[in-house]
Amino acid sequence: MTDKTILTMNADFKKVWDKVILDEKAKYDAWTKQLQEQGVKCAMPDDGWVNRQDKCLHFAYPTFQLEKAPIEAGYLVALGWPDKYRLVKLTGRTKKRYIPGSAIWWYYTEVE
Repeated sequence: MTDKTILTMNADFKKVWDKVILDEKAKYDAWTKQLQEQGVKCAMPDDGWVNRQDKCLHFAYPTFQLEKAPIEAGYLVALGWPDKYRLVKLTGRTKKRYIPGSAIWWYYTEVE
């Protein structure tokens, strides 16, 4: 790799680090391709920005978004990461603010 992912005097460590980075990127790229083939429009971590009790979420930092168009009801969204994720479908926006100052939250339903 030509980028500076890590600076070290240990050449063997650098080789291993670069391989890990490349392997993870290949895994992520394959995952996003698979999601796109399933009609998924975007993905985000299944974290604190997902309210599982009320089944709503806020796109604080999507990991990928297929289109730059505004998010709409009916979109399929992947919550999680390549090794563990679930699919949900957006059903509409909520006006409730779960975290003060946060913007739009979306209701979702689980996709089987």
